[in-house]
Amino acid sequence: MSKYVKVSDTITRPNDDNIYADTDLIASTTTAGDVTPLAFKIGTGGFDIKRITVLKTDAADLANAEFTLHFYDTSTALTSTVGDNGLWTKVATAVDGYMGEVDIPVMTAGSDDASTVLHVGDTGYANQFSGYSKNGIIDAWLVNDSTYRALALEVFTVELIVDIVKF
Repeated sequence: MSKYVKVSDTITRPNDDNIYADTDLIASTTTAGDVTPLAFKIGTGGFDIKRITVLKTDAADLANAEFTLHFYDTSTALTSTVGDNGLWTKVATAVDGYMGEVDIPVMTAGSDDASTVLHVGDTGYANQFSGYSKNGIIDAWLVNDSTYRALALEVFTVELIVDIVKF
């Protein structure tokens, strides 16, 4: 038996317009110890992410707006050694709760925002993303993949459509 859920979380950037380099973390603060990952409450059990939507409030500046979401199981406490705009290093072992990553392609401008909709869970799709949530929450870091200038206080919202399969 499966159940679809829609979950989302938001990051509001600091009040600066510094340029992000490749692999810089996008976060709500520049203070490393205060950075928290995106958190998605999906319930316990196996899951397939069917769709990822990334929205940002600045529709005008889309040059190099390419990102990667890195997913972790929250049974391991996540901390970042850098703040917003800092060079992020992936901790990528199962012991550390690393579940995988999904690349988010270039965004499309809307009337008030910009977005990317990525269908990742369709049958036969090369980048299907599945996992198992031990305590009902998965975390994610949003990392820049290019040289990108964001607006001060720009808001990023990440939405997931998740198929939860109870074991």
